[in-house]
Amino acid sequence: MAKSISLRKMWHHCNEAIKYNLSDVNKNNIALEAYKSLLNSDDPLVKPIHKKFSSVLKCDQIEPLCTSIESLLELPVKDGDFLIETTDRKEATSEKTNLVFYLHNIRSGFNIGSIIRLADGFNIQSVLLSGYTAGITNPQVKRASLGAEKNIKVFNDDSGFNELKNLITNGYQVVGLETAQPNEALDQFSFNTKTVIIVGNEKNGLPKEVLGLCDKIIKIQMHGIKNSLNVVSALSMASYEWNKQCR
Repeated sequence: MAKSISLRKMWHHCNEAIKYNLSDVNKNNIALEAYKSLLNSDDPLVKPIHKKFSSVLKCDQIEPLCTSIESLLELPVKDGDFLIETTDRKEATSEKTNLVFYLHNIRSGFNIGSIIRLADGFNIQSVLLSGYTAGITNPQVKRASLGAEKNIKVFNDDSGFNELKNLITNGYQVVGLETAQPNEALDQFSFNTKTVIIVGNEKNGLPKEVLGLCDKIIKIQMHGIKNSLNVVSALSMASYEWNKQCR
């Protein structure tokens, strides 16, 4: 009997092929050959796989096979697994805007990287990091940003918030995206062209010393049982509203 492989190993081969968008013939062939070995396994979980995909696997079935194995093995799906880097433009389609994202004590590298990618999407001026917010050398941040940091200035502020204070001196409106009182509803708020939007820790929000530097606090009106959104979702909504008003 030919040597068999495990479902986990098969999943690995599928992922390797998918990583190259199924354009690497060698990676594809390895996955197709591995499937033949998988069918020799006595693992009962292989039976539904065999029934669904027959005895011969085709290239266009590699991705659905990968998904089926993830389901059978109850493998956790990471946020980063949904990010696919495609061919990017060589240059932005618009000029830089006078919008700045300010991230204070953000824990999640995925959130930080996603916000940098969001910053590139709106082609904003810069992203400032403060507190223990990780920088672009962090592997998770780098993976989630997908190279967006090449187009966006990302730099750190000091413990005295001097970079933020310089922006205030230069006429920037500082807006905290928070649930703290008093606040104004996002859809009723009037942004300035020169704006800093500050977001804070996913659990604890913005501390008093940062709130004290804000001109206004804005809040997204919630209609369910939760009182807030993920920081990336919230900042996306605020950025879109700023874009409508000021671009």
